[in-house]
Amino acid sequence: MTRIVLDHIKNIGLDTTDPPLSNTHALWDLRAGLHFLACVVRTEEIRLSKELPETPVFAAGSSIDPNGIIACCFNWFSISIVSYLRLVGLIDVMSQQGWKSQDIRGSEGNRRRIRSHCVEYVKDIVPDILQWRNKIAAHFAVTDPTAEDNLGTLQYCVINPISYSRPYLKAGDLTWTIGTEESQLPAWALTQKYEELEKRLWPGVKLQRI
Repeated sequence: MTRIVLDHIKNIGLDTTDPPLSNTHALWDLRAGLHFLACVVRTEEIRLSKELPETPVFAAGSSIDPNGIIACCFNWFSISIVSYLRLVGLIDVMSQQGWKSQDIRGSEGNRRRIRSHCVEYVKDIVPDILQWRNKIAAHFAVTDPTAEDNLGTLQYCVINPISYSRPYLKAGDLTWTIGTEESQLPAWALTQKYEELEKRLWPGVKLQRI
């Protein structure tokens, strides 16, 4: 058996000689894409750390992201990491149950178990990024408003949400207020999150140091 560890904390692995899914190319594609996005953002963090004074600094919006590319990187990263983790969660539950591809459609019980397991796995690891993905990256909350979305959140989702607070570029560190309703999205730093996940998901795939 050739086993690749996908989660070093929960010891989730993929037996490549007898995988639960016939094809797992998306795992490796997403893994490479996540690293690429983190490298793009880290390059900008290194540039900003050199260009701005050594004192603590806060800058936001078009002053640090004039073309909106960094905002897109955060959105793409959030979509990709959720997709990646859901796939790891799928491999986990299928391996636990001894399922193969045909068992995914085996019964409504199987389908419910897969959905639940994948969602809970993502919530356990990146709850902040999941919320960002759901309210901004996958689609803007203002285009599909729910009762829980206040006016601040609905307006916030379509501004450039990126700020720089040494040493990281962050999303969600700004807030938007309309009347008494303040946006309710968590702050997260893409490269900081990548480096936290590196030890768990892809040891050795590192970023350049700031």
